[in-house]
Amino acid sequence: MTIIALDHFVITVTDLNKSKNFYHEILGLPIVDEQNGFVSLQCGDQLIRLRKKTNGVNAIVAKQLETGVFDFCLQTDQPIKKCDS
Repeated sequence: MTIIALDHFVITVTDLNKSKNFYHEILGLPIVDEQNGFVSLQCGDQLIRLRKKTNGVNAIVAKQLETGVFDFCLQTDQPIKKCDS
């Protein structure tokens, strides 16, 4: 398995609107999606996703979300299911 790209970062924020304003209005990143407590912004070929500290989405998240915590997703040349444990 080979990593071929960085897909996106997810950043946990307290104030989604204030954070969206910073990344969109101040830094100039275009908004590509807004739904369910997330805002996705285009940053080159990757996305930055802003996530409210509290949200009701059934996404895979840390047990305790804290403001400023982030995670990232990588793209590979094969499905993760083909990866040996």
